[in-house]
Amino acid sequence: MPLHRTWLELSSSALAHNAKSLRSALAEDVTLIAVVKANAYGHGLSETVRVLDRHGLKHFAVDSVEEGIRVRLILPSAVIMVLGFTPVEQFDQVVAQDLQPVLYDEIQIRLLNEVAMKQGKHVSVHVKIETGTARQGVFPENLESLIGSIRKASHLICVGLSTHFAKAELVSDTAFTQKQTALFYTSVGKVAETLPELCYVHAACSAAILCHPDSHGTAVRAGLALYGIWPSEEVEIEARSHHLSLRLQPVLSWMTQVAQVKDYPTGTPIGYGGTEILNRPTRVAVVPVGYYDGYDRRLSRRAEVLIRGHRCKVLGTICMNMMMVDASHVPSLEQGDRVTLVGQDGAQHVTIDELAKKAGTISWEILARISSHLPRIVV
Repeated sequence: MPLHRTWLELSSSALAHNAKSLRSALAEDVTLIAVVKANAYGHGLSETVRVLDRHGLKHFAVDSVEEGIRVRLILPSAVIMVLGFTPVEQFDQVVAQDLQPVLYDEIQIRLLNEVAMKQGKHVSVHVKIETGTARQGVFPENLESLIGSIRKASHLICVGLSTHFAKAELVSDTAFTQKQTALFYTSVGKVAETLPELCYVHAACSAAILCHPDSHGTAVRAGLALYGIWPSEEVEIEARSHHLSLRLQPVLSWMTQVAQVKDYPTGTPIGYGGTEILNRPTRVAVVPVGYYDGYDRRLSRRAEVLIRGHRCKVLGTICMNMMMVDASHVPSLEQGDRVTLVGQDGAQHVTIDELAKKAGTISWEILARISSHLPRIVV
């Protein structure tokens, strides 16, 4: 019997394989930055960074100071970039924990420099350039002025220039990504000579790593692909046309077990609201996973789980802490049988992409919403 009623298994070999595969698409001198924000895309922050560290990755990107501190406690010597917004009230932690924030306005520069001066430390910073995603970043026309302010700040060192692509996954329509790439490197070219400490020129996400080599710069940020999931079918086809041996291996499997087995007659309404009426006698397996755990409610009546190598359809509406599945065709079904929500069982395989399509969303969201309270087991 399993130790937990619901748990995730993380394949350390798959994670290492994906990192190696992504490296193979890069020039030797390009730094691979592992993006471990959102609890390492739902995989578990501490578990993921420990595995990646063992396989030689020393650069990590997070969204928040809180995430950065968690990485720092595990890896005292890692290079940790904070990609998201950092409130002024957290600047003291940025300095104390040797985190590298992304800056894009004059107020950040002035206040962070004051905090660094008080602590007697120098802070390495990155500047985000807005090239077309229409979110955080400095407009190219204001970049030289902003860089000038950083150079005047006695305790700040600009080590990175970055941007983010809006359409890198759309391989069949590359014009916008090419436009962003050109604008980014034109902007970099205007200030690079004034930044003697500049080490990281980074724009490429997973899709751009695989399909837009002209965007790589001196560093890239690997997110979804690092966890073994293609950003899109287009990206997979395009990437493998250039890198024939490239394979990504899913890192995460999600398991639970059968809580109860019950037989119901034709006409029985299932679950809240009776949203599904049984059209035949049905053996129902109650499964102790629900939307609190991150199993999306939009998967109600659409998704399938695996029991003893058989696909079993989710019945009715997914509840907060449990759901029901049709296990009529599963032989010798018993309480305690393993249920695979994501992963492989026999010849069958449920993927994150499959769940995303059935929920009408993207793989990133399905992963990020897997609750952090579930145990992660590295295998």
